[in-house]
Amino acid sequence: MKKMYIASDHRGIGLKDALLPFLNEQSFEVVDVTPTKNADGSIDFPLASQAVAQHVVQEGAQGLILCGSGIGVAIAANRFKGIRAATAHTPEEIHEAKEHNHINVLCLGADETSKENAEALISAWIEAKPDTAERRLRRLAQLDTYGS
Repeated sequence: MKKMYIASDHRGIGLKDALLPFLNEQSFEVVDVTPTKNADGSIDFPLASQAVAQHVVQEGAQGLILCGSGIGVAIAANRFKGIRAATAHTPEEIHEAKEHNHINVLCLGADETSKENAEALISAWIEAKPDTAERRLRRLAQLDTYGS
């Protein structure tokens, strides 16, 4: 069974916890790697992204990261070679991101995303299949030459 690693910062933890039952019904073994809270109760979004990204790269797994907007965790996750993280607001955007860009990490913003919408976004991401047309693969290969 393929693994899905999930983590959040302090703003995403409520939605993350609400999504766990839904995620456990999917075709993944879900592993929560959310970092420990700081003394002030916060969880740093770069550490949440790092926790997920390392597993995704090493194991060829999928990742789901939540923060307030989804943007910070996407920026942090994309610092890792081999990660293609994106945030989106509609199932159509997520479907296209997976099909065209082969995203392996989905980033969601908990401040503006309901549990129901998050489930729809995750379902679209899981159901979408990467397009292996030559032009898509060529573009992904170009991306893989960037960074360290």
